[in-house]
Amino acid sequence: MILQEVLGKTKEHFKNLGFDSAGLDAEVLLSSALKWKRLDLFLKLDYPLNESELNACRDLVRRRSRGEPVAYILGKKDFYNIEVKVTPDVLIPRPETEHLVDEALGYLKEQKIDAPNIIDLGAGSGCIGLALLKELPLAKLVAVERSQKAASIVMENAKINGLEQRLTLVNKAVEELTAEDFDGFSADVLVSNPPYIEKGDEALDKKVFEFEPHEALFAEEKGYYCYRTWPDILRPFVKQGAFVAFEMGFQQGTGVKELFLQKEYLQEVKIIKDYSSNDRVVTALVKN
Repeated sequence: MILQEVLGKTKEHFKNLGFDSAGLDAEVLLSSALKWKRLDLFLKLDYPLNESELNACRDLVRRRSRGEPVAYILGKKDFYNIEVKVTPDVLIPRPETEHLVDEALGYLKEQKIDAPNIIDLGAGSGCIGLALLKELPLAKLVAVERSQKAASIVMENAKINGLEQRLTLVNKAVEELTAEDFDGFSADVLVSNPPYIEKGDEALDKKVFEFEPHEALFAEEKGYYCYRTWPDILRPFVKQGAFVAFEMGFQQGTGVKELFLQKEYLQEVKIIKDYSSNDRVVTALVKN
């Protein structure tokens, strides 16, 4: 069977399953199975696949057909300016989360802070904090992640991107943090993509529920727990005038803004929309 036929059938199969990116999924997975670049698929459409190559392609197609995310199948995902390893122990980085990086960089540029201290809460794969380190050669990062498996992935991703020397990893729940964990470190920027989905939310994609880690998805208090508690816990470890940015669900803007406005140490609370005009990030400044 030649490659063109396999590629065409795979695209049609994924399209029939209702995958939004059927063509892209097919190209990425087949090129990965064959250990080729995507461009090679189109340069070798007449290439006859042997049985071993066909089996490798079938294996990845079967996994995708069951709904497994492409990023987990490939074991990696591009985010902002870096590539990160991903496994089912961490959330798959999403494009809307890049707004956190943009907002933090915008603040640091405006304030002319070239060597900032950054804290990333619930770091997951580490994508947010590590993307900031990549953009800021003099920055230092404390990444807080309670899952031991996820914490190991943060460190792997730091090494993959050559950033491990500027990373301090704290493998603890946010609620367990103490001054000793920061050893005098005081942050200019606090970023987080916390769990924010209410348990039982019927709007959640079934495949996200099935494949992605629940402790990184769901939060108590109808999804608002982390917004109410995490800034208070971290207040002793951020500087006066520090920038705070949390991702949130697209229907949580009003509720999260209200929680932040109730905190006497925060000011200039704003809701930032994503490219789909949905509420996506809340930002604030710690009062001087």
